[in-house]
Amino acid sequence: MKRQNPWSTCWGFAAISAAETSILSEMGTTYEEFPLDLSERQLAWFARTPLPEDAGSQAGEGVHATNDDPNQRLNVGGFPFVATSVFSSGVGPISEEQAPYRNNEGLTVTGHDGYTEYSTGGDWSLDESLRFAQSYRLESSNILPSPLDSGIEFDENGIAQGTYKYNEQGTIAIKSELLEGRAVQIGFFADVSRPGQDTEPLFINTDTWAHYTYGSQYANHAVTIVGWDDDYSRENFLAGHQPPYDGAWIVKNSWGAGSQEFPNAGDWGIDEDGDGVGDGYFYLSYYDQSLMKPETLDFDVSGDEGRSSYIVNAYDYMPSQELNMVSSADPLQMANVFTAECDQLVTTVTTETSTPYTSVYYEVYMLDDNATNPTDGTLVASTSDTYQYGGFHQTDLQHGVVVREGQKFSVVVTQRTVTGQYQMQAECAIDKEGAEAIKEMSGTNMPTYTTGVVNESESYFSENGVWRDWLEGIAELESQAEPPITYDFDNFAIKAYADPLSLEFADVADDAWYADAVDYVTSNGIMFGYANSSTFGPNDTMMRQDVAVMLFRWLAPEEAAKYNDPDAADAVNNETGLADVADGAYYTPAVNWCYRNGILNGYSEGTNFGVGDPITREMVATVLHRSIGQGGGDAISGDFPDKADVSSWATSSMAWAVDTGIVHGSDGLLEPQRAITRAEMATMLLNAHNAGL
Repeated sequence: MKRQNPWSTCWGFAAISAAETSILSEMGTTYEEFPLDLSERQLAWFARTPLPEDAGSQAGEGVHATNDDPNQRLNVGGFPFVATSVFSSGVGPISEEQAPYRNNEGLTVTGHDGYTEYSTGGDWSLDESLRFAQSYRLESSNILPSPLDSGIEFDENGIAQGTYKYNEQGTIAIKSELLEGRAVQIGFFADVSRPGQDTEPLFINTDTWAHYTYGSQYANHAVTIVGWDDDYSRENFLAGHQPPYDGAWIVKNSWGAGSQEFPNAGDWGIDEDGDGVGDGYFYLSYYDQSLMKPETLDFDVSGDEGRSSYIVNAYDYMPSQELNMVSSADPLQMANVFTAECDQLVTTVTTETSTPYTSVYYEVYMLDDNATNPTDGTLVASTSDTYQYGGFHQTDLQHGVVVREGQKFSVVVTQRTVTGQYQMQAECAIDKEGAEAIKEMSGTNMPTYTTGVVNESESYFSENGVWRDWLEGIAELESQAEPPITYDFDNFAIKAYADPLSLEFADVADDAWYADAVDYVTSNGIMFGYANSSTFGPNDTMMRQDVAVMLFRWLAPEEAAKYNDPDAADAVNNETGLADVADGAYYTPAVNWCYRNGILNGYSEGTNFGVGDPITREMVATVLHRSIGQGGGDAISGDFPDKADVSSWATSSMAWAVDTGIVHGSDGLLEPQRAITRAEMATMLLNAHNAGL
């Protein structure tokens, strides 16, 4: 249990609590076994601090403080979904030890409830080196339906009145996520915004710590749902203002607990251990009329804690505040164009969706030098997915895309809802002029304003197949806005995650014709360099069993991954019936798989596989044709003087390989019966990948 005082950072505490629960669940452990403690301060500070002026094309983007006291940016408040946009940009979470929730001087005061807390004075800032520090990578978020289905009705005088309707699907969704091990961050209307405030309780029974907002209210506090009790009696809530039925969420607050020591000590909530001091939890009715924006987080815990080796190609560093969504029966598309800052392998593409069961189709293009739109180039990868809930989502490409430093590439996203509507979203937030207008109208000094930085040729949108720069779209949206409150818009929330590439082999020059191919096969775990050596062996001959291993890793990566540890093959027996295939050899699982799937068989006499024999270029073309190709022809196109050297059984496959660009020839020749080299094998696989096969 933690304590958010002295700042209005409940949204950050709710998000971090949800993150900690999700991570522990993914790891299959508990807090008692692994006391995970993540930093709320890193999240809150960088969510409200713009990118520095040396941050490249997006410099200055983000939230700016208007108050002379820079610490007051921590008093902005917000909803936990702000954390989603921060985490997905590679900012946190990190451990509490790296960025503890305190001012740098350690200044303390006595809070309103009599407990010691850190002072708002001193310096709460963090060094920029901690902005893109991250211990766990966000994989996805799920924006759940709320148990509150609110609306607006007009009375006989034409005055708008808020309405309440219970949405059982929201309750079901929250329970489902809890069963998956994910705590749910949610907003609701609390009697007070911090512990110790002297306010008569309107909605919470402090004898039972049961809360029920019985009138239409906008959420002012964020907490984390950690469990539920269907039988929790409605009689436990305030007399005269009880919910219609039994049932309550078990909720974790951020106002400290009696079981904790400074700085998280407090006395609020249910007294779990009977010592007369509250431990920070309370009950929240299923039927509360202020519940808003439930969301869960899912993290990748497979990598090493503290990993910082992956690349985030992104432009959307403006934390979410509002979402401008457009739906249409006519085709809509969004795209971001990136320039690779280093050699990299693009492995994952991301987007954000607004509605449940949205289907998303992703395309990755390598762009021409003179490209004028995000599809003006070669389509090198595509994938699709359907997401149960709205939120942030990422999808892995089947094979990574090698992008060299300086190369432009794009990620194009097409979203369709369950009703068939196309959708696109743009995040926006109140800008400096809007903040000044609010101050003029209400006298309220906004502690922050937001700047979005969108440059030419970064983001594009398409309506009915016609691409335009997103700057044109922003200009249209701004022209339709009603002043005086104005907004800045951000780039599309489309990202490309990548792993950095470096040519580590002494025998592979940076400018070698096969350098990209070596990057591709080694980065995807299809081929490797030689053990105990810094060489790849590009000119060495491929053997039949090694091609089987390579195809197994390429075409069935999940099954092949079971044998990443060489010792795992020891217990695998030869299932082919071929005499020269050994039991328990490094190649046995792969040869079994290739033989079983009819991809690489034994010799025609049916007695041997050919272990230890070289494999020819026409044999490889035939094997690839069997496994990923369609069609083929009787004649090989192109001006190859040695066409006649292609065996009759390989002609159709070689014709297919030439037509698809898998085989380009070697010095103008096909050389079909020459043994293939490792560099050539890698190149044929990269060509097949780039051809979309």
